[in-house]
Formats: sequence, structure tokens, C-alpha cells
Amino acid sequence: MMESQTGHQSFETRLRGLSAGRIRRLSGFQSYHRVPDRIHAGADQFVQSIGQQELRQQVEQLHADLRQLFGYKRRSMSADCDAGRGQLRTPDFQVDLHIQQDPQSPKQFQIVTEVSACEESAIKDDPRFHRCFNSLCDTLIFSSAQMLSIADCIDRIEELPELFDALSYPSDLSQLELMLVQMDLSMRCQPHCIEFQLISNRDLANLLQLSQSLLQQIFPEQRTL
Repeated sequence: MMESQTGHQSFETRLRGLSAGRIRRLSGFQSYHRVPDRIHAGADQFVQSIGQQELRQQVEQLHADLRQLFGYKRRSMSADCDAGRGQLRTPDFQVDLHIQQDPQSPKQFQIVTEVSACEESAIKDDPRFHRCFNSLCDTLIFSSAQMLSIADCIDRIEELPELFDALSYPSDLSQLELMLVQMDLSMRCQPHCIEFQLISNRDLANLLQLSQSLLQQIFPEQRTL
């Protein structure tokens, strides 16, 4: 949660990651099937139907990993997988997965994993959490239904000499991007979300720590949870 300059603005925080592959390699793909050659809703439904086994396998693997790492008991966990979507719930966080046609490449599929922690949970600081999701998630997202002022963010960053040269944005101020090579961190800001990614190394603990530090540098008067 973040308190904005103009009042109290709440952000939903989640981790996100993608795994990809060729549609032809999905277990439900048959010899009489045709690989999509364009991106459309029908192709997306096709991927969901023939990729159900791959999605279920990922849900089952996550279920086993969570039990082993955290010692969750049966009554404290739930797992579901149906119609191209999967979900796992624990006392500390929720994992949502879905399989889809790659929106940029018609012959490819993606499995999208998103993790959202309970507001009162300190799970994001737990090394077991980092170990479980390090290979699955590489993006930290703060999203809000309220509009974030891109112009205000730009003005704040341009007042910080150490960030000025790393900043880029279009003339219509529709978004901004920070490429902080020395920190190995990138930040993209759009009207309804702020996204952080590590540029090269995949390290979930480092991503969480660096993004928190950068937010506090840009918005020193605000509180981020």
C-alpha cells in the first residue's frame, strides 16, 4: 500500500512471471490439430483446452513445494485447476496461474504465474518464499484503480541527479522508464501501475529489496508496504 501525494492511494502488490513454449509441444496437441498462425480469442481458447495438463502439472508441483517448504497442512491449503486456470491458496499468499496464447507470437503459449501476499503477512521477507518463486516470477507490480500522475513522477525523478540520466519518457507523458544498470534494476510507470524487473540476474529477494529502496528514494514522504 502506498499513500499518495494527493491522499490515500492503495496499491495491489503482486509478483508476476511467464514461462513459454511452442503450442505444438503441448500434451493435448494432436496430429490433426493446426498451429495458430494469428492471435485471436479462438486460438487462446484452443491453447487453454490442449494445455490443461501442463497447467495442472505446475499447480501440483507448486502444491508439493509449498507443503515441503512451509509445512502447510491440508486444511490450510487449497488447490484448483480447471478451464485453463489454476489457483493455490495458503494462509500467507495466493497463487493464480493461467495458460494463454502468447499475445506477441501466435505459435507460442505462455503460462502466467501471479502471486499476491495477504496484507498482514511478512512472507515477502521469508527466504523460503524467495526459493519457491525465484524461478517463476521476475516482475514486481504495484497496480491501482486510481490514476497515478506520470508528470509528477517524472518531476520527482528529474530532481534526483543520480537518476536523471536513466530516465526516458515520450512527449505525451503516457509512461516513463528507468534503466538503472548499476543497480541491475528497471522501473516502468504507467497511469495505473508501476513495474520493477531486474535487468540481468534473476534474484527475487534482490528485486524486492531494490524496488522498495527505489520507491522510497522517489517518494520519501510515502509509506510502502
